[in-house]
Amino acid sequence: MAGVLFLVLLPLMLIAILMIGGRRYILLHKQVKELQKLNEAKDRLFTVIGHDLNSTIKSVQPTIELYRHKHTSEEERQFLLDSIEENAVSAVETLQALLEWGKSQIKGITLSPTYFNASDVIKSKLNLFKVSIRNKGITIVNNLPPETTIHADLNHFRFVLRNLLINAIKFTRINGTIEINAIKYHQPEYVIFSVKDNGTGIERERLKQIFEPFNTSVEGTTNEKGNGIGLLLCKEFVSVNGGQIWVESESGEGTTFYVALKTFEHSKELIPLHHKKEKAV
Repeated sequence: MAGVLFLVLLPLMLIAILMIGGRRYILLHKQVKELQKLNEAKDRLFTVIGHDLNSTIKSVQPTIELYRHKHTSEEERQFLLDSIEENAVSAVETLQALLEWGKSQIKGITLSPTYFNASDVIKSKLNLFKVSIRNKGITIVNNLPPETTIHADLNHFRFVLRNLLINAIKFTRINGTIEINAIKYHQPEYVIFSVKDNGTGIERERLKQIFEPFNTSVEGTTNEKGNGIGLLLCKEFVSVNGGQIWVESESGEGTTFYVALKTFEHSKELIPLHHKKEKAV
């Protein structure tokens, strides 16, 4: 009797062993894939860091030489000093962002939400890019109300804003216009910030991949370079703060990036209505 029972249970035992082994194999295969992905990301990360730092260092020395030249006027020296400051700050922020992205792949993104005046942050960032704005003759139209307050991680917001402004400046033509707005959302718990340019726009196929990891970077209207990671981090930072980011663009017609963030601390989920035209504040 026991022998018969054993023969009946044997196939079931073998099936169970195969299922357990199969699950372990699938799990192991998944872990190997994740490790390969992290390794590829690490290689790409070091490549981008090296490229960005190399470009910045190369531009500093000739600028300093011009600054020290005896025929350089005081006005020209101030302009060169502003250029050095802009490049240095941009390089440091880019390096920090890349390191933050690398850390997030292992530990996740850290979040420290607080209340702050978004208008003050935007003014400081615009002042940082005054050299690039001046060089391209760009007109900035800042329609953001001075009392615009949001609840988010301040460093995340600074990074997102910086990248949206960099992209707008990069793809705006000489003597173009960049417009910054705060828009009333269909949910009063959120406010939408928009950065709109009348530049080159984005092709439809590239638009689908705009927030993808290391998407192919395109040169700006005056051959500005990019590293293909900024918008990826923007999406991750906005998402972890309970908001959303999206883009509308037509090739040759300019681009508008939208960022919806909380106006105060709450747990209500954002209902996306990306296609809906909202009213300016």
